[in-house]
Amino acid sequence: MLGVPYDILTEEQREVRELVRDLARERIAPRAAEIDASHEFPWDVVELFR
Repeated sequence: MLGVPYDILTEEQREVRELVRDLARERIAPRAAEIDASHEFPWDVVELFR
């Protein structure tokens, strides 16, 4: 991962990273092909991050 040591992140930053990673894995990745094929911007995905 870009050679950046993980110990430079705070605990809160690590938690946010995990939250985003899980969200992407569970809610976005399964739809990636569909989103790509639609040629439309996935506004519903943006809403997940609000």
